[in-house]
Amino acid sequence: MRNFLQPGQVLTVKNSPIDANSGDPVLLESVFGVAVTNAVQGDELVMQVEGVFWLPKIEDETISFGQRLSFADGQLSTNLTSGSIVAVATDIAPEGSGSVPVKILSTVLPAEVAPEPEPEPEPEPEPDTDPQPS
Repeated sequence: MRNFLQPGQVLTVKNSPIDANSGDPVLLESVFGVAVTNAVQGDELVMQVEGVFWLPKIEDETISFGQRLSFADGQLSTNLTSGSIVAVATDIAPEGSGSVPVKILSTVLPAEVAPEPEPEPEPEPEPDTDPQPS
């Protein structure tokens, strides 16, 4: 194939909009990955976008194997209504731990919209117990 570019596990951002250190989780638009090298804004940023990594999580959350995780403010979270859904846990991570092993999702998903609470059902009218004249 003449149009094949590369396998795609590693992507290079020519003009990085952010600073990143090697090993940092990075979300740029709809691409999530882990910085391979250090980069400052304006430099080239190399990102690993496939694989399993230990990444930072919110410490007061417990994470189960297979749980989808969102990314916001530099950490993974079980709260899927804030931040983009970027990874799935490959092991458990108890409350108090600062990181979790995850597999990066090949497609970043938007945050889920919290469902609207269901309205309270209308009360049933009480049956009329007064005798009706005939």
